[in-house]
Amino acid sequence: MRRHRLFWMRNTHDKEKGLRLRVIAGGQYRCDGDVSALTVDRPLFALLSAEEGIAVVDREGVLLGRILNEFPLEYGEFRQTLDDCFGGPRIPLQFVAQSHESETDGIRLCYYVVKVAADPVDMEGPVNAPSRLRAQ
Repeated sequence: MRRHRLFWMRNTHDKEKGLRLRVIAGGQYRCDGDVSALTVDRPLFALLSAEEGIAVVDREGVLLGRILNEFPLEYGEFRQTLDDCFGGPRIPLQFVAQSHESETDGIRLCYYVVKVAADPVDMEGPVNAPSRLRAQ
């Protein structure tokens, strides 16, 4: 099953010319920067951790939200597949576009889209290797 998830993510990345991911910022999804000022030339990174979600940070480490899992996987499987496919725990991203904003009970949430700006790693290495996330 792990090999199938990796193959699927790699194919999606190739088809989209960079795996598209949606990010949420605000409310319970901590954000320490101004996501409305994001541009395509600002380097971003996905930080994977075994205990938490997938954070998005800039080069200086400013937290800019959390990647949403919009794929048919449990969140842990999604995080693990990103790690296996792109050699986490720090994966380069590129800002694509602002998505939308919403407000519920006075809490403002911002959504934006990024794409993975790295090539998938060798299919044989991470699939058969022990997980780096579980070792953290």
